[in-house]
Amino acid sequence: MRHIVLVGLSGSGKTTLGRMAAERFSMPFVDLDRAIAERAGMSIPEIFKSQGEGYFREMETEATMEALSREAPSVIATGGGVVLRRRNVDAMRESGCVVFLDRPVENIARDILSEDGRPLVTGAESLYEMERRRRGLYLAAADTALPNSGNLEDAADRLAEVIGAELRPEGFSVIGDPIGHTLSPAIHGAIFDELGLDAPYNAVRIPARRLADYAETARRSDMRGFNVTIPHKTAIIPFLDEVENEAALCGAVNTVTVRGGRLTGYNTDMGGLLESLGSSGRGYRGEDILLLGAGGAARG
Repeated sequence: MRHIVLVGLSGSGKTTLGRMAAERFSMPFVDLDRAIAERAGMSIPEIFKSQGEGYFREMETEATMEALSREAPSVIATGGGVVLRRRNVDAMRESGCVVFLDRPVENIARDILSEDGRPLVTGAESLYEMERRRRGLYLAAADTALPNSGNLEDAADRLAEVIGAELRPEGFSVIGDPIGHTLSPAIHGAIFDELGLDAPYNAVRIPARRLADYAETARRSDMRGFNVTIPHKTAIIPFLDEVENEAALCGAVNTVTVRGGRLTGYNTDMGGLLESLGSSGRGYRGEDILLLGAGGAARG
């Protein structure tokens, strides 16, 4: 199991949810801001005021590397600006499952703008600007984006599902790299609710070097299947036991079932496109078609 690394704006719930998750799974909990303050012998605002942001970022990187070097998998709550340094992001992605706690900025503003001691957050305008500049960095760094827009217990349950998938894969998932942008968990979660299906669906970042290991893990797990997105729709094929005819025809797989320890690949992009075109009420036979894109979905 990898470390569980929580990223997001200050006020997104990293410390609160991280501590709850660590307790639920009996894992060590590391709050990087607290570790930095203890090492410096002063609070974070005092570090910013007396030493400057550059000094703090150096300490933040040191604390990040130290936390990630722990042998025991831990839940790590990072500071809001940890993604500003590429070295931090590379290390977190290498050693951890990075979870972006995606809390609406207006909710954060309502909670923290009346509090003191939040460096770099001086008002609503500053907070919204910070969210605009950092959101793309959070998504690029993350294995999965976890909405935190409502009940705290609901968010804790969703985080527990992510950690549970690391401990013992089950249910369903979507794999890719990057993966933080995907809407698949929200889409499938809504469909599962409609069908009355009680099963987790998680987004998991799998670098190319881990693709073979993931396929073997899925084969031996309680998983029922997984979706495949960029850049693995073609690369996954050699690690499957069987490939359905349409997927073999286009050379791309976006859906894998796990049955009896066997992995079977399918392509639903073809059927989905045909159904969409057919439902438009017009015919396309004999017409020229311009296809934008050259990836796995375009192959379909």
